[in-house]
Amino acid sequence: MAAADGQAATLELSPITFKAPGTYEFKLAEVNNKLGGVTYDTKSWKVVAEISSNGAGEMQVEWAAYDADGNK
Repeated sequence: MAAADGQAATLELSPITFKAPGTYEFKLAEVNNKLGGVTYDTKSWKVVAEISSNGAGEMQVEWAAYDADGNK
């Protein structure tokens, strides 16, 4: 992720709790709050979490993100 000036940017989301193995899909998009002086990105991403059980009572997650064209 990069800011408009090309510098690296970070994104921090609230924790997500998964209670069962499976595939979970989320849409990640910037909300246009119409603030002056802000350029909003209109792109959205599909974020997929693949949750699996390791057989020992622990779950593992594998994340992937895709753009509108399906590119990872």
